[in-house]
Amino acid sequence: MARGEAAAGVAHPRVASVPMTLLRGEYALRGLPEVPDEVLTEIVDEVFLPLLRGRATGR
Repeated sequence: MARGEAAAGVAHPRVASVPMTLLRGEYALRGLPEVPDEVLTEIVDEVFLPLLRGRATGR
């Protein structure tokens, strides 16, 4: 929101928890001490930001 990539007020607490939930799933599924940067980028760019933008437009 600070960078202008999502409108203020669209991050309901349940929505805001999505990235961390997905990240925890990656740790659990992979069993590795860290998640690759590519996965983090995908979580943000392909899941979280579109979710926020959809909430901002009412879709």
